[in-house]
Parts: sequence; C-alpha cells; structure tokens
Amino acid sequence: MGNKLLNFKVSSHLKNIIGRDLITDKYVAIFELVKNSVDAKAKNIDVIINENEIIIEDDGIGMSLDDIENKWLFIGYSEKKDSKEMVAGNKGIGRFSADNLAENLELKTKNKTGEKIVIDIDWNLFEDNQMNKITEIDIPYKVTNDNSKKSGTTLRLRNLRSYWEEKDIKKLKRNLEKLTNPFEEKKEIIINLISENFSEYNGIIENNLLEILNEKSIFLELTIKNSIFQCSLIHNKKEIVKFSYYQETVLEDIKIKLYHLPKGAKGIFTKRMGIDFKNYGNIFIYRNGFRIYPYGEIDFDTFNLNLRKTQGYNRFLGLRDLIGSISIKDTKNNFKEVSSRDNGFIKNISYLELENIYMEYHRFLEDFMQITLFNTTMNYDINDQIIKRFRKKENLSVLFGKKEKVIKYKDVISKIEKDIPLTTKEKKVIKDNEKKIKIDLKEFKNVEKENIVIKKENQNLKKEIMIKNKILEDDQYTNLVNREMFNHHINTQINELKAIIKNYKKTLTEPTDKNFIEFEKNYYEIIYKFLAIKNTIFSFKDKKIGKEKMDIVQFIEEYSMNWMKKNNLKISVFSNNIVHVVSFDVMDFIIVLDNLFENAEKAEASQINITIEKENSILKITLISKESNVENLQIEKVFDYGYTTRKRSTGMGMFFVKQILNEKFKANVDVKIINNDFITLITMR
Repeated sequence: MGNKLLNFKVSSHLKNIIGRDLITDKYVAIFELVKNSVDAKAKNIDVIINENEIIIEDDGIGMSLDDIENKWLFIGYSEKKDSKEMVAGNKGIGRFSADNLAENLELKTKNKTGEKIVIDIDWNLFEDNQMNKITEIDIPYKVTNDNSKKSGTTLRLRNLRSYWEEKDIKKLKRNLEKLTNPFEEKKEIIINLISENFSEYNGIIENNLLEILNEKSIFLELTIKNSIFQCSLIHNKKEIVKFSYYQETVLEDIKIKLYHLPKGAKGIFTKRMGIDFKNYGNIFIYRNGFRIYPYGEIDFDTFNLNLRKTQGYNRFLGLRDLIGSISIKDTKNNFKEVSSRDNGFIKNISYLELENIYMEYHRFLEDFMQITLFNTTMNYDINDQIIKRFRKKENLSVLFGKKEKVIKYKDVISKIEKDIPLTTKEKKVIKDNEKKIKIDLKEFKNVEKENIVIKKENQNLKKEIMIKNKILEDDQYTNLVNREMFNHHINTQINELKAIIKNYKKTLTEPTDKNFIEFEKNYYEIIYKFLAIKNTIFSFKDKKIGKEKMDIVQFIEEYSMNWMKKNNLKISVFSNNIVHVVSFDVMDFIIVLDNLFENAEKAEASQINITIEKENSILKITLISKESNVENLQIEKVFDYGYTTRKRSTGMGMFFVKQILNEKFKANVDVKIINNDFITLITMR
C-alpha cells in the first residue's frame, strides 16, 4: 500500500498564540506597530491615544492589494527576511500586536499608484470556535482610487482592551524616547505622540540624553566592523587613549557606549531628565536602530553586573554606576529575537560572543575607574593597562595614550620645608594641586557617601545571590522571562476585566440599578483581590497569602519599600521601632495600601510620608500624600461608591479601603486636606 499525504490544519485560535498570548505588554505592542511603519520607510509617525481608540499613522510607502493579500495576511511571511536593508523586524507576526491593544482593527493604506485599500478585522471572530480554520474567517475590504501623491498606512484600533490612564501615557512617552537609540545623534524618524485626555504629553518625541551625558562623564566607546576593534576612552571630554586591533569575530557591525557619571553629574541628569539616574535604565541594546526588550530595564541585569558587584563593590561597576547602549547593525539576521518580543535575544553564538566582548571592555573600564577614582595621586601608564589586558590581540596598535606622572603635593611641600627653590613648573603644579586636592577631597567624600549607600544595598544584594544562583542552576534567562511574562499576563487580564465591566455599564439604560451596583461591587472586589495576590507573590519571597499573625508595622515598612522600587513615588515610613503583632489577611491589607499609594501617584504627590504611633493598644497610622493635586476634590465624598474626579477611573478604590478597614480590621479611617497635602488617618487595635 503506497504512502499517502497529510496536511496540517490551522485553527483560528492561532491568532491568540501569535497575538495576545505572545505579546502581552501593551507598550511593546505599540512599538511593534511603529517598527512596521519604520520598515515601510516612514519619516513621520503619529501615535494617537484617544478615549476609545488608538491610531498609528505613517507616511511610508503603503501597500497594494497584492501586498495585503500575499504579504500582510500571510502569517509568518516577512519579505524583510529577503531584504539586504536593515529592518526592525522580520518574523511576520508583529502585525498581530494590534490584537493585544483592541478588539477591532481598521487598516487604511495607499501606495503611490493611487490604489487605496481599507480592511476591517474583528479579532473576536477568530475566537468563536477553535474548530474554525483561520483561513476561512472572512475579512471585508474595499478598494478605491486616490489621486493624491501622499502614501502611507493608518491603523485605527477600536474597542480598546485596557484603559490608558495618565501614568500609562507618561510611561509610553518615556519608552518611546528610548525606542530609537538616544545615544546616537542621527535622527531620521519623527514620532509624534498625541493624547486626547492628557495633552501635556503631546508633541514630538525627543531625548536630550546624549547632550547631558557628554557634559561630564567617563565614557568608553568601542566599534567593531570587519573584525577591526577600535576603542576610545574619554574623561571630561578629553580623549585619554585610543587603540585598535584585529580579531576574527562573527559579529557584523557593533558599537558599544558606556558612561559613568560622578555624583554631581547624576544630580544634573535627574534635574534635566525629570527622573533619577538609577531609575532611567542601564545598558540598552538596539538592533538596527530599535530597542530590544527587556535590555536596559532597571530590574533586568543583562550581564549579571549587580551579582558581580557584591564580590567587590569598590572594584566593580554595577547597574547603578553605568548607563549606555549596545548598537547592533544586523543585515544577516544573526541576532534573533524571542517571538514574544519582550524577552530579548535567543542565546545563540552571536549573542554569547557579544556578551563576552562586552564583559572584556566592562573590566577595562573598571581598571580605568580604579586609577581615576581610587588612586588619584599615583603614577600610572594607560598603555600598560591596555597591553596587559589586550596583549594577545593581533596587530594591537595604541594610537595615543601616554604615561601621566602626578607630582605629589606632599613631595613639593617637602621641598619648600627644606628651602629648596621651586621651578616655575613646580609652582604651577602646587597651585594646580591645591585646587585638585580640594576637588579630590570633595569627590572622595562623595565616593564615601556612595559607598555607605552601596554597603546598605550590599546586604540585600547578597540575599539575592542565593536566589540568582538557583536561577542559574536551572536556566536564569528562562526563569526571569517567565516571571516577567506571568506579571504581564496578569496585568493584561486585569485590564481586560475592567474594560469588560465598563463597556457593559455603557450599554445599560439604568446603570444605577441596585442589582447591578451590587454585582459591580463584587466584581471589583475580586479584581482587587486578584491584584493583591499578584503583589503578594512579587513582593515577598515567602509568598504569604491569607491570614497571618505578624507585625503589621514591619509589614507596612517592607511593602512600602517594595512598592517604591517598582514606582517613581518616594515613600518614607517613620515607625519609631513600634511593634504591633495582630492577625490579619495579607491580601486585604495590600488592597488598602495599593489604593492609597496609587491614588497618591495619580494625584501627582511629590512623596508619601507614613507616620506610625502607638498609644496603649491603639495603633495610629497617618499617611500624608505631599503636594497632591486635590483641585475639585470633594472631601466628604471620598469614600462614596463610584465617586471620582478623574476620567477613566472607577471610583471604587477608597470605597473598598473604608469597607475593608471597617469590616475586616475593625478600624476607623478618615481623610482631610491641609495645604494641598491629602492626609489619611487610620486607627486600629
């Protein structure tokens, strides 16, 4: 009996696998669609966030009906793979990012031939029955003629799956600023952000990071091209050394830039960028001009630098100490992204070689830092450092770099004491050294202060070693990725739950119906508990869930610190070492703290101060949201069901805060406003 042939069948649920289940971060989803515009040779891209829709419009080359049918709708096909030009993506699935953002997609496109195509996709049709074949779901379209010379594509995403609050727009803008490489001067693409509700964030995406970094820093730049390695080291705008050598490598075209900023420069950075240096990010990676996630995120330690720093915090540089970029030009597709788009590169031979080369130059920068920061009065020869580290390289050539002999101040003083005349040069040296000693002393004090902070952090970092070593035993990369993916999935599903109830509420003729209100209360209570479970798991290593007997004061301190690490709002807790051991449900109390903290953040408070006092058996907790935006707030309605002063807010948070504290903790809660400070007072036994 002869062989017969079978074929795969493809379920319509494939849409989920390569869409919402794969790309779970809404910011990454927008980046994927923006990158498609760039690959279409767009020079101007508008990202418009409205109340109920997102629009991404570009002036690229557009598409024909043949392009739509045989390329755009051809799953997994990417003509970019066959292109010799540098492109941002090439897997043929980035277009499914639209499914993460909204239920409906309208695509309008026009090329220079005048053919204008409109297609309309309802993603819900692909979810009705998994026995349906994806090729049998009809997608309506129409073709018209447009004689205008303008070409381009517009994506209109309707029925959004999550709400875009002010903090989301702010985060989107910050991330768009880092989407293209801010460490390079050349900017060919203009991205314009427009928000209907939060116009203060509107405008062309700009980033003056490079200007700030170039002012005062220690800067290492390495370029690799055609197996030629060339490195420059710059200190305070002065090029200290430049050298090159030949080395066979699989890497095609790489540029690494690393910056170390002294404390004063970090202060300037914070003032001008509007964000702390340590919270901006660390070593970003760009492929063909576009950022690859999650490299550079503040909690993502690509090269295990923090782990290494625990072995010698005065000798090694960690994530707090550096900022920089690795720029990869990759026409041969040697660096392959994980399909989920927010989990970095596959660890193939190209990635591993890049990792080794980065660490080689990271150590070289550490050598120089040892000389400049910790041994400022010793004689050193930068050539010796280069030859020592790179002596085995082929055709090593030091283009310049000389021995610098620093005349010690005490030696010159000794000459003066012995009445030995000083030369003109020595007089100048001692005068210069007097200034230098003052500068060095100030810098040394700054270093000492930083060391105190680092020592405090060192204890926490050492605790992380045990966890990270365990991760390394299994597969560090995979475990970290799974954790982040789990977090993204939860946030996405919660946003969808909120969207469902809000959209349903709009369809009701009487949304104040008592039965619906009771249903809505129960619905949001489940959502808040879901969030509390997630926050408990991600904030505490022992994963306490449910009722526990513990020190509630210590819990407030620990949870506040963990929350602050993941958000930009500073929280200070003043507890006077009070101990108050009670039995309470951890999830319930997290719901209370989360709502109070998030309200302060949304009200743009400058910081939160928590004071805890105890009188007899009564615990008094005072939470002050400093300099909050309390305009139009009716204080007497704060705890009312559904009361809010913000668009796209449920008005449920403070209602549940009072309900939980009253019913579960037998506690009293009150609020007041004093000089724009929003104050919450909680008393409990």
